[in-house]
Amino acid sequence: MADRPKRPRRTLTRRQKLLRDALLLPLALLALYAALDFPIPTAELARRATERKNFFGPGEVLADIPGTEPYGEGRSDSDDRYYLVRSGDWYALESVRPDGLAWETGSLASVQNDPALPLAFSAPSYRTTDPLLVLRNDPEIAEVELLFPVYLVFTDYEWTGDRFALCSVRSTQPVEDCFLLSAPIDWLSHISPPVARGYSADGRLLYTSPVPEAWESYDFSLDMTTIPFEELYD
Repeated sequence: MADRPKRPRRTLTRRQKLLRDALLLPLALLALYAALDFPIPTAELARRATERKNFFGPGEVLADIPGTEPYGEGRSDSDDRYYLVRSGDWYALESVRPDGLAWETGSLASVQNDPALPLAFSAPSYRTTDPLLVLRNDPEIAEVELLFPVYLVFTDYEWTGDRFALCSVRSTQPVEDCFLLSAPIDWLSHISPPVARGYSADGRLLYTSPVPEAWESYDFSLDMTTIPFEELYD
């Protein structure tokens, strides 16, 4: 029996390809939105979607932290749920937020651990209410302090001196050798990364991170008046 002749393969014209791509693009964007930002049934699925959105992981969950737990003196109450996650030598603090009976993706602040540094901390999150992640490599460090330059004009603090000061936020509650400390709401995050300090259990200063170059541009220094968070926002 003679073989049935094969039908010639149809080749799309340039115009047809452009029309096809124009139709597929909105569908792809819709699928991406549904995968990352659409209300998600569980917090764990929302956490995984947060990782994909931030091109992190997949990570191993080290701790599941309710947002209402007071990690650091500056930690404000929140309905968000936080996860401390590790992927290789990278650590991340991931957040997800409730949306009725479902969950939404949140933020992710990551830091690559450098064992040569006694302390390493994450870059600021775009959400100033999210805590910063501070890694401890020196087991003698029992307390961590972050010093944030703040503009006192925006606070209710009664102060007759310079309009700038350092807000001190401390924590003695490590989770898997990680400290979580929230930044003050008046922190000048756009120009001034914080300085980290580590103290021993008896209060000895063991380590101070380098002063950021941005501090010099605004005449900030560690000699500025330091105000504890609880006094600044009493």
